[in-house]
Amino acid sequence: MGAVVASAALVNGKPLQLSVKLPRCACFLRANKSKAPAAVTTLLNSSTLRVPQGIGQSVVREAQPGPPLPKPPDIRQPGTGKGRPVNTVEQLQESRELRIYHASCSDEALLGSIMVTSEHKIADVVRMLREELDVHATGLCRGAYGSELQVPIHKGQHYKPALTVFTSKEHHVVVLDVADDA
Repeated sequence: MGAVVASAALVNGKPLQLSVKLPRCACFLRANKSKAPAAVTTLLNSSTLRVPQGIGQSVVREAQPGPPLPKPPDIRQPGTGKGRPVNTVEQLQESRELRIYHASCSDEALLGSIMVTSEHKIADVVRMLREELDVHATGLCRGAYGSELQVPIHKGQHYKPALTVFTSKEHHVVVLDVADDA
């Protein structure tokens, strides 16, 4: 860590050992608002730290500038790029058909479909599953036809608009668990 220097402070009757390397923020001095010990002041004078006003000495040498910051990644514009779609409010669909599958998105697992508008929340989708398709779902995911990937939809997300979760035409509802009516 650095060369060890004895300070004026005592711990159990022995001088406190200080390291030459100090934290860059000098936060260890904020707790003690009194004048810093001579050993700490010497270390601060030889470092590139800025000491807060009222603690020890007022200001020491300025810190040297570091390397330049990396360029931020390019921000994708709405409606462009591959993968996850990024849409503005104007680009969101007003309504669309959502297909409902059980356990996986395959022809054998298709349960039916429902129409969802921009006013519908995920909770409304769950209600429509129950009322229109007589499916009492206890677990939902977002899936895509022919894909193994399923994104769970937690009950805490049921307040979100459905079309912001199912943004692509390839997104469908996958019902994981169906409650027994008996």
